[in-house]
Parts: sequence; structure tokens; C-alpha cells
Amino acid sequence: MQKNLVKKVVICGILVLLISSGVVSALYRNPSVSSKPMISGNWVYAGGSGPGNYNTNQNIIDTANPAISEKLTEKINLKNQLLKTNIFLYNNTWSVETVDNSGSVGHFSDIAVAADNTVFISYCDFDKNDLKCARLINNEWNITVVDSEGNVGQCASLALDSLGDPHISYYDATNHVLKHAYFDGTEWQREVVDSSGNVGLDTSIAIDSTNHIHISYHDETNGDLKYAKSTENGWDIQVVDLLGDTGEISSITLDKNNTPHISYTNRYDFHLYHAYYSGNTWVIETVDDTSILYGSTSITYDPDGFIHILYYDVTPDHFSLKHAYQSHDGWHSEIIDPYLWGTFGTGGANIVFDNLGRIHVGYFNWAWQTVNYAWKINGIWNLEIIDSPIYGYFDGMYAALAVDPQGTPHVSYMDMNNMDLKYARKIEYSSGVPTQPSGSSNGKTGKAYTFTTTSQDFDNDKIQYGWDWNGDEEVDEWTGFYDSGEICEISHTWNETGSFKIRVIAMDEKGFYNGYHVNENGEFSYWSDSLPITMPYSYNKPIRQFLEWLFERFPNTFPVVQLLLEQ
Repeated sequence: MQKNLVKKVVICGILVLLISSGVVSALYRNPSVSSKPMISGNWVYAGGSGPGNYNTNQNIIDTANPAISEKLTEKINLKNQLLKTNIFLYNNTWSVETVDNSGSVGHFSDIAVAADNTVFISYCDFDKNDLKCARLINNEWNITVVDSEGNVGQCASLALDSLGDPHISYYDATNHVLKHAYFDGTEWQREVVDSSGNVGLDTSIAIDSTNHIHISYHDETNGDLKYAKSTENGWDIQVVDLLGDTGEISSITLDKNNTPHISYTNRYDFHLYHAYYSGNTWVIETVDDTSILYGSTSITYDPDGFIHILYYDVTPDHFSLKHAYQSHDGWHSEIIDPYLWGTFGTGGANIVFDNLGRIHVGYFNWAWQTVNYAWKINGIWNLEIIDSPIYGYFDGMYAALAVDPQGTPHVSYMDMNNMDLKYARKIEYSSGVPTQPSGSSNGKTGKAYTFTTTSQDFDNDKIQYGWDWNGDEEVDEWTGFYDSGEICEISHTWNETGSFKIRVIAMDEKGFYNGYHVNENGEFSYWSDSLPITMPYSYNKPIRQFLEWLFERFPNTFPVVQLLLEQ
């Protein structure tokens, strides 16, 4: 303590002397200013014409996506915004295959996995205007036309009952009605649920523990959010929300008590809303009044019963995939993928919890035109690309995700390049992005300091950690293998003075590196968030920087102070 006090007194005295002689002003004669953008990557003009090949977002709105309302276009002000290029390639931890290539198929895909691991995918065949269902049996796909009467299959949503039989809600565009199709164990049956006007758009289906069917949907005629529940006598139909033009991109889930919860937006403020049934009335609450929604929402609940909602936010300059979640103190939100800016896409985002309480997200990445997967470990969202387009067209449209009883994610989506329905299954997990290193942020050269981090692998593979000690994003030292979730502890000694950033990357025993995430600088990175460390510790960085500059200019001046600083 006394030694440090002496240092401070001596240094302060010299500073007073230098300031009075005008030496300090020399520091500001030739300032050097540097800055680093928060977002890395190249911005380009794509040129040309046709899907996936536009100069600006306005071209996409004018040419490829006329369904976007004028109100939404004005609200997000997309005119002449440039497109961003793809910077990541997909990995080989997914098995990807084509399910149906018979024309323009795969629109409005949805997916479900039964208790016996049978996979079902519902979708629309746009060439024939049919509703189809594909079932994976003994590693082969069996495809059935569920409904071919008129223009049917749009807005299809899929759920399984307690017997593992599929049910599909969908829109009949010929008759403008909401329909329900189900497999009775022998053949497909079809029925009209609601025909009171133009109804059935943006439908979503869920089935409770007593096998009653619950459907949310949009009433285009009246601009309402509606809800239908099957009963012994038919369908009980209710208006959930009738304020303004509302009920778009709805998603429904049933909690542990079979209570319906619906996420949705409207056409006047485009905010995120949550409706749930309480007693004999619907309760409506605003979840996010700062975002502008488009594309789709997805709602579910966690093992503690709290509601989670996944949605696209198209706020100007900040297209992103967001996650809103309940806790004891209300609603919170976070960004999963902040860089979807570049183009509009179809809906296609699902959020699911598996039987172990782990959270999984599948979504269509508009900016890169890929189908992506996200999973959360230690509070960090890990991201990876499942499948990527070959020729620049959309790959991942109408993406849907489900998990099987073992917690393995399955994804259905449309390959716009080939107009095919595709299916992906997770076959290997990499470990998650390691946590930010924990340890000292200052020290002395020649002394060993201990740092810790950890990660998890959903396959429970062992994990080794690569440490970057000098901030150049190259591995300087690999550890041995640790169990998944085990704390990694390592020591390091610096022999040079300076400021460094410590980072760490993980690789499992099968050789798979961790996914990427959004780091502390707002950039995509495979490295953990960094821990800055200074050698030696400077209790007054601006003063120290000034003195180091001074001693470079006058190396033989103030030898006593130099000696004190080096200790």
C-alpha cells in the first residue's frame, strides 16, 4: 500500500511539472483516431432479375412479394436498401434429403414426429393446388394427396393426436373456408370447420390430451382473430380479438392444463400479441410493442409452464429473429439472429422444447436464403446453417421444426431453386460456443494466472478447448478433453507487456467445432466472447499511456519513475 502511494505521488508530481511546461500539449498535435464497424461483411448490388437476384429490397417488394401490404412497406421504409452477401457455409452435422420433387411442392410445410419416431410433413402442391402429407416409414417416404378439391392446402398446419395420427388445418382458397383433415387409421377424412365469410388464413393447429382439436386462424372478411375447438357436437367457434384488422400469422399452443395460447399480430401496428383463455374469456396482452412483425410467429411453453414466442422483426435496418419469453416478472425479449436484413422471405420459424427442457429453433434466414438452426447453451444462442442454395435462390422457405422423443430436431422446408420439398435431420451435435473466459483482467508478466470456461454438447461428447492468449483468433494452446458441462481450468503466463484479449473455441471428440454466435462486438464469430487482460496492471491507463509515450521520446529522462512503473 505504501509503495503504491509513493508511485502515485511521484507520478502526479511529474505530471504537474510537465503540464506547467507545456509538454502535455504535444500529445494532441497529431491525434490518431481509429474505429471499427460493429457489423462485418460486404454489401453488394446483385443486379439482374428474378427471385433471389435483385438490387434492392424495393425490387423484391415490387417484383417478387406483392403480398406485402403498403402499410408495412411504408412502416419499414425499405427503399433502395442494399443486400448483404452470405458469409457462412453449412456444415455436415445434418442429413438432408429431397422428399417430393414432383413440381412446385413444399409450400406451407409443417412437420411433426410421433412417439414411435414416424415423421409426418404436411405441405401444399402449388402446381396442382393440392394438400399433401408425406410419411417416413422404414426410411422411405410415402406421399398421399389429402385434399384435391379446388385450390387447397395453403396455410397448412400439422399436429398429431395421442394415437400418432396426423391432423391438418388449412385454407380452401376456392371456397374461402377453413378446413380440417385427419387420418382415422384407415383413410383421410376432411371437413369444413368455418365457412362464415373468407376465413382460414394463417391457421395453426394443436391437439390437447383428450384429443380435442384447437385451431387459430384469421377471418379476412371481418379482420378478426378466431379460434375453433372440436366438440362432440361439432365445432365451437369464438372471436378472440376483433380490434382493427387483426389475427395475422397466428400460432397456437396448449399448456399443461390444455389452456390455449395464441401469438399473432395485426395490420395497424404490427406488434406482437399474446391471447390466452382464462375462465370464460380471452385475455389479450401486448408482448412487444417496439417490433414490426412479418412472416410468422411460433408459440410454445417451457417445462416450468412459461410461454415462449419466436417471431421475425422487420424494424428498419434491423431485420432480426427474436425470442420473447415469460418469467415471474413479466415478458422479456432477446435477439437470436440480428442479421436478416437483405430481403423479405416467407414465414418459416419454429421454437420447440424437447423432453429434457432444451430449446431448439429452426428458421428461414432471409438474408442468406438458407435454412438455419439455433440452440441455446449456457445462455448463448448457437447458430448454424442446415442447407444453403446452390444458385442463389431461396432455400429454407416455409421452414418448420419438430423434435422427436430423443430430442433430435427434424426440419422440413422448400428448396425454391428446384421447387422441391426437403427434409433435414440432425445427426451430430457440435459443442456449444464456450462461455466467456473467467479470470483476472490484469496482472504482472512472468506470473501464472488461471482462467476457466465451459461448454456443453447435446450428444454428451467430450470437449477440448483451444485458447487464444494474444487476441489474434488463432489457437495458441489446446487442452485435453473434458466431460460435457465440466469446467475447464487452465493457467497461462505472459512474458510480454501489453493488452490482450483471451478467447476460446471448443471442439468435441468427433472433431466438430462449436457453432457460431453473435459476440460482444455484435459480429458473428466462432470464438467465445473475449476477456481483456492487461500486463502489467495499470491503475490509470490514460496516465500510463502518456508516460509510455513520453519515455519513448525521452528515454533517458525520469529513470526512477520508469523503474517504479516496471515493478
